[in-house]
Amino acid sequence: MEGLNIAMKSAVSKGVFDGIHIPNSNISSGLKVNFTKSKVYRIGAPLQEVNNWVCRLRCEPASLPFTYLGVPIGANINRIATWHPVMEKLKSKLSSWKAKTLSFGGRVTLAKAVLGSIPTYFLTIFNAPIGVINLLEKIRRQFIWGGPNCNRNIN
Repeated sequence: MEGLNIAMKSAVSKGVFDGIHIPNSNISSGLKVNFTKSKVYRIGAPLQEVNNWVCRLRCEPASLPFTYLGVPIGANINRIATWHPVMEKLKSKLSSWKAKTLSFGGRVTLAKAVLGSIPTYFLTIFNAPIGVINLLEKIRRQFIWGGPNCNRNIN
């Protein structure tokens, strides 16, 4: 954001961009970095340099991996453990009490709707390992057939 802010100010000062003028308005269009929410990540930099930046910017040091908008950054996406948050969220939505209260058609509909929406965000960004796909299918199958016992109860 800071880079965009500097580029926009430069474009305005050179007359390339005039900005938006709203009459009788007190809206400010300046962008500022919120350093209390910002972090400094050490990627190939000496620890002392990171500490200097942390002191200057008054923000926190951090390390990889981290999560941004629910997406793991710097994590090995080929490991099944990286996909555990997606699987846990799926399990919480397809809980066994719901499986017991819905008909077979209701369970199929809910499983399709939930399985189609929750992992889609991750699957549009990353290719999932086959082990993850198999585990997601197992969760869906267990829900459709009535819970973790898979008693194949068709109501």
